[in-house]
Amino acid sequence: MTELMLENAAPPLPSPEERPAIAAMLRAAPGRWALIGQQDDARALRQVKYSLRRGLSGWTAFGPGFETAVARFGSENRLYVRFAGGSDA
Repeated sequence: MTELMLENAAPPLPSPEERPAIAAMLRAAPGRWALIGQQDDARALRQVKYSLRRGLSGWTAFGPGFETAVARFGSENRLYVRFAGGSDA
């Protein structure tokens, strides 16, 4: 039998207070992609991707070793992140 799994709308991006715990969970599961949130504004999300990969502007719990990908579904731009390693941060 074919199985169908429907997805809910993605949550908004995590607050600054939630980000260290998310970064720690991703470091504990290297190589696994996780949906961490969405934003309607694609330009703003590109800035988030840049800041997250470099550990800047409220994303200091992340930085080198993290990879990002964006998938667009209608007006929703989803941000996926994984820890690929290569950093002791």
